[in-house]
Amino acid sequence: TVLTPFAGQLLRQHRTRLGLTQIETGRRMPGDRNPKYWAQEISKYERDLKTPLLYTAEKLAHVLGVLIDDLVEREASNGRR
Repeated sequence: TVLTPFAGQLLRQHRTRLGLTQIETGRRMPGDRNPKYWAQEISKYERDLKTPLLYTAEKLAHVLGVLIDDLVEREASNGRR
C-alpha cells in the first residue's frame, strides 16, 4: 500500500528539526539496507519524486519520533461539513 497524500516537505521538516542528515536518518532505519540506499530514497520522498510504501512511512515516522499522520498532507478546511 502506498501512503498518499504523503508530504515530502513534512518529512524534511521533522528530519531537520532533529538535526539529522538524510544519511544519518538512513542509518537509523531498521533492517539490512545500506544507509546510502535510504539517503537516496529519503531524498526522493522529500522532493515528492517518489511515495513511500505505508510500511516504509511507518518506519520513517518511528525513526523521527512522530506519528505517521505527521507525514501526511492535510487538505485545507473550507468550513463546510
